[in-house]
Amino acid sequence: MSRFPLFIAKRYLFSKKSTKAINIISLITALAMAIGVAALIIVMSTFNGFEDLVKSLYKVFYTDLVIETTEGKFFAPEEAIKALKNTDGVLAYTQVLKENALVEYEGKQTIVEMRGVDSDFYHVVDELDDYLYSGGTELYYNETPAAVVGTGVAYKLGINVMMPNTVLNFHIPRNDKSNFSDIANAFRTQQIYAGGVFSVQQDFDNQYVLVPIDFARDLLNNYSQVSEIEIKLSQNANTERVKKDLQGKLGHNLIVKTRFEQNATLYKVMKTEKWAVFSILSFIVLIAAFNIVGSLSMLVIEKKDDIAVMRAMGAERNTIRNIFLSEGILIAGLGSLLGLILGTGICLLQMKLGWVQIPGDTFIVKAYPVKLKWEDFTMIITVVLCISSLMAWLPAHRSVKKLRTMIPGKF
Repeated sequence: MSRFPLFIAKRYLFSKKSTKAINIISLITALAMAIGVAALIIVMSTFNGFEDLVKSLYKVFYTDLVIETTEGKFFAPEEAIKALKNTDGVLAYTQVLKENALVEYEGKQTIVEMRGVDSDFYHVVDELDDYLYSGGTELYYNETPAAVVGTGVAYKLGINVMMPNTVLNFHIPRNDKSNFSDIANAFRTQQIYAGGVFSVQQDFDNQYVLVPIDFARDLLNNYSQVSEIEIKLSQNANTERVKKDLQGKLGHNLIVKTRFEQNATLYKVMKTEKWAVFSILSFIVLIAAFNIVGSLSMLVIEKKDDIAVMRAMGAERNTIRNIFLSEGILIAGLGSLLGLILGTGICLLQMKLGWVQIPGDTFIVKAYPVKLKWEDFTMIITVVLCISSLMAWLPAHRSVKKLRTMIPGKF
């Protein structure tokens, strides 16, 4: 008897009704569900694509793990380096000495974040070459220190690294008791050649300048401390396990952060936006599913004679109710299946052909990035099933009650 309601529901779904409005409403419901589900897949997949793109961009300057001090700006690196050498899963690490600096070039000035890095930097951040705009990423040319600047910094200062003798002046306020009434003695100043320009992401391009760590040490007069130690893990390393192991060896004065923790606000905002849009589109699907109520209500009235016959043959009330419940789920299910196929097909075409382009030429990619995730499919199917079941159960339950007055003595 369990297959009987589904069998009858299939017959009712594809049979010709005396009232064409029922077929039209059912078709509209299925199409609305299809459009809603397709929109959910396309939008969620686009969010996934942008999320992966942003993560890949931030990956350049936010490494797998980073060690920072909990007090002040600098710390002695010896203890941390010893712990790193005795921790499994650590592939490479680099020491970074950073500070805000005033950079001057041919009368133009801007504030940047100077990041002094050592020779291991490109073993940890090996993607920077992919974002090189002009020049090179080398920090030394014939033993002469060179700076690699972001495109935003280069634009503000009018830097062209292809021109010879592009010399930048770095100024840092002195931290000793100098006479600040004398501007000439109030700042430490060092000169360095501009060797390359990178273009990663606006936040980095407008702010970062990479210099050799020895240059930064001379400018800051800091030869024994670092701002942070950036870490790259081996491919199969468990980030949380390595973090926990490393943190246990470092104590409370130093803290280990994952890539997510280094920029937690950004990732939380991205997740919040994604699920906010998912909720809005789910609400639209819910509104579209209200058509099921009208379709089933009219179908119950049309099939009252069939119901009377089935009731006379011994069909239980739950069986009658399940027929219309199955009918509603079938309508929503067919529409959702069409939406899944349509949405997935559009996403696959976008991934392969990139036919929907991002307006303008300033973005790092030309076409909208898309990535399909099985978790999204699972979530969408679950939500659609819940919505369609609710919308089908309400009229089915009420209709059985109404049939008591429409078919006296049978209910």
